[in-house]
Amino acid sequence: MSSHKRQTGFTLVELLVVIGIIALLISMLLPALNAAREQANAAKCLSNLKQIGMAMAAYAADHKGYVVPGSIQWTTNGIGGNGGRGDESWGTMLVQWGYVKSASQIDFVGKGGTPPGEDAWTSEGSAGETVFRCPSSINRGGNTGYSPTTKTDGNSSMFWRRQSILYYSPRGAVTAAQPEAAIVDLFYAGNFVQPTAAMTAQGLSDPTFQNPWPMRTLGHFRTAAAGRGAGEIVGTMSKYTQIRKAGEMAMIYDGFRSHNFNPNNVSARHARGKQANFLFADGHAAPVLKSDLPNGMTITDSDLRGPQYLINTPFPKWRLDQ
Repeated sequence: MSSHKRQTGFTLVELLVVIGIIALLISMLLPALNAAREQANAAKCLSNLKQIGMAMAAYAADHKGYVVPGSIQWTTNGIGGNGGRGDESWGTMLVQWGYVKSASQIDFVGKGGTPPGEDAWTSEGSAGETVFRCPSSINRGGNTGYSPTTKTDGNSSMFWRRQSILYYSPRGAVTAAQPEAAIVDLFYAGNFVQPTAAMTAQGLSDPTFQNPWPMRTLGHFRTAAAGRGAGEIVGTMSKYTQIRKAGEMAMIYDGFRSHNFNPNNVSARHARGKQANFLFADGHAAPVLKSDLPNGMTITDSDLRGPQYLINTPFPKWRLDQ
């Protein structure tokens, strides 16, 4: 009598069943993994904002309680800013003066190029993990002339790049050929406006467009012009003591550059497009629902025009007169 060994391998049908079960389990786990990843990104974003808040508080302590300006634009007439390289952002000032460490693109890309540092200025993407980089943002430079049409518009999730020239140290001739001057990419926006000729004929020092906001845009004369001396600053800064409800006042948030009366510059990049993270004037950071944010797109229809238009979205606060 012959004996036979029983075969213990999988049949094709059994193998297909196992593969199907594995695929089903993966499909069930992926949403949970993605949700966990997004929660981690949102937590990292909130941590970044809290660190930025500490840097802004340190700036205020050293500058008689003044809020760091949102932007300083070089100007030739005191009305309009010229934009581009050489303008200061709130980020370049915090980095150049040492309130935030290791956040210049030169720290990551180096001083190469002609003039020195040009490689860092012209690089397409943003290098390095800094406190100014939200992990849920898009690593691409934003178009400053584009107005996002929704709060999930990808352009409001890109970075705004500026190089510190005015506050480069040691201070010398104002030139782009200063390889040590900080180049900072901001994936967060500030609560301020950058007045244009379309907004106001008075420009950078117009209180109607500047005074409502906790952060301000100033103008800098590189050379003497329009009755102003070389190096003169026009515009006013606000103080933290002017903010009545610091725990509700928006300062820095997920978004591109500044709101400029367009609430769609806020980027609802968390919780699947339902939330944006905010830093408040008292230093705490928290998520805000997209449904709680103001609406409109331009100075003629934006809820940010005045406190009377913000009664339906009372939190967070945007204006000092709310």
